[in-house]
Amino acid sequence: MLNLLLGKRRGRVRVRYEQAVYGSFPFWDKGYAILARSPGCRDEWIDEFRRICGLMGEKHTGAIDAASFFSTELGDRGPRIAALAFPTGNDDQGRPGAVAFHALFLDRRDFDRIAADPFALRSALRSDWTAATTELPQGQIEINLDVEDNARGAIDIKDSLCVESIARAIGLGSRVIVSSDRPIDDLAREIWRKLSFRVRRSASFSSWSHGDGARFDLVAMPAAAAASAVEADRRAVAAETLPISSGARSNGSTRIVDPIVVGAIVAAFTVLLITYMAVSVYRSRRPETANKRPEFRAEVPDRSRRRGELSRAEIDRIGESLVDFAERFHLLDRTTDADLIARLDRPNDQDLTRLMLLIDSRLRYRGPRTTEADRNLWLSQPGNVATRIAQWEDQIRMFTPERRLPADFANGPLDWRLAALAWSFHRESIAEHVESPSEIPGLLAEELAVPFRVEADPRFLDNEPLLEYEKFLKRLPRRDHK
Repeated sequence: MLNLLLGKRRGRVRVRYEQAVYGSFPFWDKGYAILARSPGCRDEWIDEFRRICGLMGEKHTGAIDAASFFSTELGDRGPRIAALAFPTGNDDQGRPGAVAFHALFLDRRDFDRIAADPFALRSALRSDWTAATTELPQGQIEINLDVEDNARGAIDIKDSLCVESIARAIGLGSRVIVSSDRPIDDLAREIWRKLSFRVRRSASFSSWSHGDGARFDLVAMPAAAAASAVEADRRAVAAETLPISSGARSNGSTRIVDPIVVGAIVAAFTVLLITYMAVSVYRSRRPETANKRPEFRAEVPDRSRRRGELSRAEIDRIGESLVDFAERFHLLDRTTDADLIARLDRPNDQDLTRLMLLIDSRLRYRGPRTTEADRNLWLSQPGNVATRIAQWEDQIRMFTPERRLPADFANGPLDWRLAALAWSFHRESIAEHVESPSEIPGLLAEELAVPFRVEADPRFLDNEPLLEYEKFLKRLPRRDHK
């Protein structure tokens, strides 16, 4: 199980899934509604699924009717879905452009077991539904993880060169929007293969969409819709603007220096220089706050530092403190995590690893970030707006996912794993000053708890990152001494 949690493929895996079909069909007059669902589909799953379907947008004039494959997480604690959107012709009012959706709902642990590869589920999705379909069973599918599909999709040379650049951008937290006149299923699959396991666990994509309301990390849209989406979202980038490395361009010993790429590199360097100068000015004027913290080094803690073998009693204390951490931040679900919770009274090493991976996965901020231009503007605002923004930025920074746990996390000593977990939240100094590793979870929980009241401001309403900051911070507990 741990090998699969770390993205290592091995053997045949059989997973179960719930399923539902939603949409507008020519054989009824109910408009958009649920055609059928399996018994295990929860109402909240269905509500979120319908919401995402509604955000796919209406067909643009001149765009083709084509099926779309997409996958995303349902909320913070819901399942992973893999879904097919397919055109059904005219709706019940005779209007063209009707769409229906078939979705598979997969437990996130099972998604990990299939190496976080939604494309492995594609064969279980259907579009041939009739009025006779009134019930759906719980489904299951067997996937051979030892067989690496080496057959590349039918993508052209230009798209092939973009694969590495797009995967790199997604891995760094950007959303990539592809302007296309048709679905990009093959290209999306190639990009997905390039993503690390940890990125795949939470990344989302849609091979074709007419709108950007669902905010997929990778999405293909008609040209006009793609341009509007990039302009509206600061975290989004157009695929065609991403630089292509010379290594990706070379198919042999000859490499051609593209003047456009050279120009892009020069422009990027100029932007970086200007940004550096702006940051320096901002930091020199930035108001000091009571909870200002030093910048820590970026290296993973030294794995060779050992405190000796841990006793059974100390391992139990580590388990108790990790459970307290998870419960304080409301990270455990009594239903989906029932098997893990049942083992936590006397956990083994594997149970502790699963719990730490759960904490790392669920306690992350993956939303948009403020810009330097925004922060410089707020410095001129009256009152304590700039101070408040600085507090929020410092707190949010701890939860951003750029510090990823090492690939060999599960194989390291337990005290090192705890230190690495603290490091991933920018709090490695905790592990350097404790008498026992069992102290780390409690100290880390206190550091991550919010030390101030989260008070919004009417001036924040027009800024999406600040609204997302507020929403995230309000879900966190306050510090005990506040």
